[in-house]
Amino acid sequence: MDAFTKDDVRSLLDHESGWCVSLFLPTERAGHQTEQNPIRLKNLLQRAEDDLIAQGVRRPEAVALLAEANAYLSDAHFWRSQSDGLAVFVSPTVTQVYRVPLHLNESVTVGKSFRLRPLLPFLAGDGRFYLLALSQKSVRLLEGSRDSIEEVEVDALPASLQEALRLDTVQRDLQWHTVSSPGRGSGTGGRPSVFHGSGGPEEQAKVRILRYFHLLDKGLRDVLAGQNVPLVLAGVDYLFPIYRDANTYPHLLEKGVTGHPEDLSLKDLHQRAWGLVEPHFSRAREEAWAKYETLAGTGLASADPREVVSAARFGRVESLFFALGCHIWGTFDTETGTASLAEEPGPDIQDLSDLAALHTILNQGAAYPAAGDTVSESCLLAAVFRY
Repeated sequence: MDAFTKDDVRSLLDHESGWCVSLFLPTERAGHQTEQNPIRLKNLLQRAEDDLIAQGVRRPEAVALLAEANAYLSDAHFWRSQSDGLAVFVSPTVTQVYRVPLHLNESVTVGKSFRLRPLLPFLAGDGRFYLLALSQKSVRLLEGSRDSIEEVEVDALPASLQEALRLDTVQRDLQWHTVSSPGRGSGTGGRPSVFHGSGGPEEQAKVRILRYFHLLDKGLRDVLAGQNVPLVLAGVDYLFPIYRDANTYPHLLEKGVTGHPEDLSLKDLHQRAWGLVEPHFSRAREEAWAKYETLAGTGLASADPREVVSAARFGRVESLFFALGCHIWGTFDTETGTASLAEEPGPDIQDLSDLAALHTILNQGAAYPAAGDTVSESCLLAAVFRY
């Protein structure tokens, strides 16, 4: 699966280079229905070409703009491995394609900026988690949501304890240092080598595993950096306290999926992990909404879209609730930090609720998509401020 990071979000959000085309479609993972995947993309690309021409773009220019995206239609290797949804972003200077574990409805948007709203449930992290399947023989990082889980390719992860530590030489299992001892050693004033880690076999095994887990933690840092989604461990229980000693990611859950992960199917791993993370998400959402209700009217919380958007843009939003089924059209002036409302969409008009949610996420806030049950039609945005 493609890693979709906050750097990608920031790049797409700030992108300004002529016409921007955003395509979203659901994709099938297996079976004869996978044949529909390139057909869906082909139809959406044709719609994008028609929309560009309708906006005044000459046909040769529209065809050239979409050429790189059209090349995926005949890429058999690309279609061999799909997730639940596909997002395609095209402009005169960039073509980016992301496979995401989120069912996406078919849509095409042509404008002066990219549309990211369909990805907000995924980006917000509400229901999204990582699962690290550990053993001494293998390691896998998986990314899950409420509905699915799949493996993430991480080049920096060592494949096994043996690969990580290169156990060909015993010296790599020991921690060496030297102490001063005049008149001893090599006869040239050198000092004899002394090592730690020479306990019994069980203690030496723990030392090796801890070193292995330090390397795993280092390899995961680029993937997990800046994220606030929970990480669940899967493995035999004696590995858990050793990994926690090596871990630097602040959102590692205390409980994990116990047992040999190689013996569990992806479905079993997902089911067991979701049982651990679902209460975490529900509790965080409920606590955030209760805090909003407590602070509303004090200046530390607001449901005024203009105030919320400005606060989100400058990193003041701690938690945000937004309605997925509603839009707030308008513009945001980055120089003055003020938002203005508009009655309808247009090429230079943005959805301010999307802008608020994206900047909340980029600034380490929590964004909770709501289908309308928590955030009513008269309260499209609700935010708790950090200060």
